[in-house]
Amino acid sequence: MSPIKDFLTKVILKSKQNLKRDLTGSSSIREIGMILKKRGRIFDTDTRVMDVEKSIDMPVIKGHTLEGTQVEISTDSVYSRNKVTVVKISCSQLGTEYVAPYKCPEDVLCVNVHLVVGRLKGTLLYKLIMNQLTEEYNKKIILDSNTKEQIVVCKYDRMGDFEQIGAVNRYGGYVYLVDQRGKARWRACGEASNEDLNHFKTAIDELRASRE
Repeated sequence: MSPIKDFLTKVILKSKQNLKRDLTGSSSIREIGMILKKRGRIFDTDTRVMDVEKSIDMPVIKGHTLEGTQVEISTDSVYSRNKVTVVKISCSQLGTEYVAPYKCPEDVLCVNVHLVVGRLKGTLLYKLIMNQLTEEYNKKIILDSNTKEQIVVCKYDRMGDFEQIGAVNRYGGYVYLVDQRGKARWRACGEASNEDLNHFKTAIDELRASRE
């Protein structure tokens, strides 16, 4: 086999392996299994508000509303204008169900972020399938979402942009309380217990009363 043919063969095999991993293995099955086994929990729900020094910065989130308006969720555009902002992040219908029980008080801004994660790699057929799934998911969001919340739909190639705040599983659902500095001071994920919801309400009250 010639060096060129050998090189092309390796490239083709590598592409097939990547496509197979994206479609099956990278492990959508493992991710779903972990979510179901642990009731959607990737980390323990916080029992108290984190100190500013120990809290983490929320990433800038760019997307569009259901009406198609481009928006940016960041400290300058949103967080600095509110004592506390509730940010819900979900990437699947299951994740949407996990964050739904966290009801926001009327005087607290709630941003419901739906991340549409698609790895547009491989064949044209794969891209078409991913685009179709994205469209169907957006339709589902529009039908099922609470219209009282500000809904933002974002398209990302990977979940890596949200690893810093613990949102690492695309099938999970995550809730954050963000202060005026854009710091995530409280967080929860997965199926909400009554205790989790009580911690959520207490944390909101604490941040609203804070002078920081």
